[in-house]
Amino acid sequence: MGFEEQLKALIEKFELLCKRLQSFICNGFEHEKELVVLYLAELKDCRESKQIVLNKLEEYKLMLSDQEEAYSMQIKELAFKVLELTAQLQNVLKPTNVPTANITYSRPVLVGPNKWSTAKVDVRNFVMSDFLIEESVKRLVYDGSQDLDELIPKIYLLAKKNYKYGADSNYGFSEYWMFPYELRHVREKLLAADCDDWANWIGAHLKAANIPRNKWLISCGYTRNNIGHATLYAKDSNSEWRHLNSTKRDYSYADLKKYPSKNNGNDSIGIKPSGFWFSYNDQFSIHQFESTEAEETFNKILGNKVKITGIRNV
Repeated sequence: MGFEEQLKALIEKFELLCKRLQSFICNGFEHEKELVVLYLAELKDCRESKQIVLNKLEEYKLMLSDQEEAYSMQIKELAFKVLELTAQLQNVLKPTNVPTANITYSRPVLVGPNKWSTAKVDVRNFVMSDFLIEESVKRLVYDGSQDLDELIPKIYLLAKKNYKYGADSNYGFSEYWMFPYELRHVREKLLAADCDDWANWIGAHLKAANIPRNKWLISCGYTRNNIGHATLYAKDSNSEWRHLNSTKRDYSYADLKKYPSKNNGNDSIGIKPSGFWFSYNDQFSIHQFESTEAEETFNKILGNKVKITGIRNV
C-alpha cells in the first residue's frame, strides 16, 4: 500500500475513534473505564502513525524534487553537448558541392638584402586568426545556440571597423596577399589594403568566432562590373548565400538575410554566378570554372599567381 493510501486509512480510523470517544463522553462514560483507556491508546497510536506517514510523504517529495533537479541538470548538459557536437559536425561538412582542390598562392618572400623569391602558400593558411583577433570576438564565439543570421553580421561589421582601401602597388607589388596580422599593422598605421587582404581578415574573425565552416567562404572571381575581386559569402538560415563585401561597405544590416544574395543582379560588386574562380576558408578550398569567361579572366588576372591542382569530388 502506498503512502497516500496508508494516510487515508489512518485518517478514517482516526475519525472513527473520535466518534466512538465522543459517544462515551456524551453518555457520561457509561462503558467501562478500561475500554475508554484502550481507545485513547489506539487514538494516540493513530496520531503517531499519521505523523510518521506525513513525514515519509515529505521525505518522498524532497527525494522527487532532488531527482527532478538532477535530471534537469543532466538534460541541460546533454542539450549543450548536442549543440556542441552539431557545431563540430558543421565544421567538417563541405560548404557546397563544388569539387575540392589544392590551391596555392605564390607570395613574395624576402630571402636577402633587397632580394625576393616566391613561396607557394596554401590559400587556407591566409585565414589565420591570432590571440588578438580571438580576444576581439570573445563575446561573439558561436556555441551552437545563437542565431547565425544575427551573429555573422555582428562579426562582419566588427572586422570592417577602420576599413580603408588601397592597392598593392602602394607597397611596390602588382599583387600581394597580406596575412591578417600584417593587415592589423597596416590599419594601426592608418594605411590601406585591398580586397583579398580584407577578405582574409574578415574570414580570420569568423574562424576565431567558431562560425561553422559550411556557412562561409572567401570567394575569388569576376564581378558583374567586370573586375577581379576577392570577397566573402555566408549562407543564411534559408541556405541562401549572401554577399558580405570585403571592400566598400554599402550596407550594415543586422540580419544576414538582408544582404545581397549571390544571384542578386543589382549587386554590381558581387561575383557573377558563373564567374567564380575558387573559394576557401581555413578548412576547405574548392574550385570549378562554370564558364569560359571565368577561366579566361582567372588566367588573365591571377593565372601567374594562383595554381590549382588535385581537383577531386570529395
